[in-house]
Amino acid sequence: MFQTEIIILLQSYSNDYLNTFFQLVTSLGYSDFIYPFFIIIIFGINYRIGFILLYLAIWNGISTNLLKEIFALPRPANVDSAVQLLGKDYLNPTFLKGMGAESFFGLLPKESIQYLRTNRFDSYGFPSGHTSNAVVLWGGILLFLKNSRLTIFCALLILLIPLSRMYLGRHFLADILGGYLVGSFSLYIFWRYVFYNESLKNFVFRSDEKIELNLKTKIFILHSFILPLLLILTFKVNYQYTANLLGLNLGFFLIWLKSTPDDSGGIFKRIVRVTIILCLFYTANSIWDQVVEILLFNESIFATYTLRVLLDGFLVWSSTEINIKMGLMQESGMKNPI
Repeated sequence: MFQTEIIILLQSYSNDYLNTFFQLVTSLGYSDFIYPFFIIIIFGINYRIGFILLYLAIWNGISTNLLKEIFALPRPANVDSAVQLLGKDYLNPTFLKGMGAESFFGLLPKESIQYLRTNRFDSYGFPSGHTSNAVVLWGGILLFLKNSRLTIFCALLILLIPLSRMYLGRHFLADILGGYLVGSFSLYIFWRYVFYNESLKNFVFRSDEKIELNLKTKIFILHSFILPLLLILTFKVNYQYTANLLGLNLGFFLIWLKSTPDDSGGIFKRIVRVTIILCLFYTANSIWDQVVEILLFNESIFATYTLRVLLDGFLVWSSTEINIKMGLMQESGMKNPI
C-alpha cells in the first residue's frame, strides 16, 4: 500500500482532461472551498447543523494533522522521482528513485523515511487530510441533513477526492485508507455522542435568556478555551487549526450568551444571508492576507496566531449579529431545531 507503482500506473493514463477534472475534484478539499461552503450551510440551510459540521471538520483536521506529525511518513513524490506532481507548476524535487515499499503490504524503507525527515521539503503524507475531510464533510451532510437526493453526489465525492490525491501524486493508497479510518472515526464520535445527545444540544444551542453558572456551564467554558490552548502548547498541531477552533469557540460563545437565533426563512432571505456573509468573509480575509505579510516579515508568530483567533471570533459573532440586526434572523428560541 506504500508502493509507488500504483501511483505511476494511474498516472500512465493521464491527459489534459483527466488532469483538469482531478484538479477540480481535489480543490474541493482545500480551505478555499470548505469555509465558503460552511457559510452556505450555516446561513443558508441549517444554522445548528452547520456549526456541528464545522466543529467536526476542525477537530478532524486537528486529529489528522497530529497523526501526520506522529507518523512523519513521506508522500509518493518524496520517495520516487518517477511520480509526477500533476497539477503543480514544478517538477518532482526528490533525488530518490524507486524508494517506495517493495510489496503491497510492505512498509516504506527506513532510508526514504529518514531522507524526508532530515531534508523536509514537503508536508507529511499519512493519513490523507483530503480523504478524512471528504468523509466528515460529505458523509456528515448525508447523516445530518438526510437528503436522499444528495446520496449519490456525496458518495461519489467520498470516492473521487481520495482518488484524485493518488492520481495527482500526493498520496499512497495507505494514506487514503488511513484518511478513511480517521474521518470515519471522527464522524462516528460526533454522530454517536453529539448529534444524539439532546441534553448537550439543548445546552449548547440554548434558546432561553437565563444562564446558570453551574458545573455544565463551567465545563463548556473550559472546553471552549482551555483545550485549544493546551493543543497548541502540548502537541505539534498546525497553529491554523487551533486558531480556527479557538476563534470559532470565541465567536460562538458570544452568540451563546444571548441564545441561539432562529434561522427560519424563505429561499430569498437565505440567499441574502449567505451573500452578505460571503462578502464579509472575503473582505476580512483579503485584509488578513496583507496583515500576515507584515507579521511574518517580522517573524511574529504569536501576534499572527492571536490576531487569527480574534478575526475568526469576530467573523463568527458578527456574521450572526449582522443577520439579526437586518431582520434576516431572529433572536427567538429554537423554532427550527435539529
